[in-house]
Amino acid sequence: MALWVVLISVSARLTSLPRTQKIAAFRLRSTPPKKAAHTPDQLKQTIDGVLGIELFMFRKSCWRRALVLHRFLALNGLESRINFGLRKEADGKIAGHAWLEHEGQPLLEDDAAGS
Repeated sequence: MALWVVLISVSARLTSLPRTQKIAAFRLRSTPPKKAAHTPDQLKQTIDGVLGIELFMFRKSCWRRALVLHRFLALNGLESRINFGLRKEADGKIAGHAWLEHEGQPLLEDDAAGS
């Protein structure tokens, strides 16, 4: 996962977020593995740990988290959708957030409205 955090961070600097999303995307396997290598909760803990290092590009970032998790969930046979949203805060600032959904529900999110 750390490698993919580096790859998408560099790609986003050199290209655009939509291009980076295409690079990170992985088609859902037509036949899910009989036994997934990792559970969604294990993947969540891993990416949160990697991004929690708080060094260089390994900082909490919802868009990095969403892109990397989306890829690894697909590798394990779980379909997800990346969402990007904006909202106006009480102080007038615009806040953005990226999160995953599965079957219309937030996936692996503690707070889908946070950043």
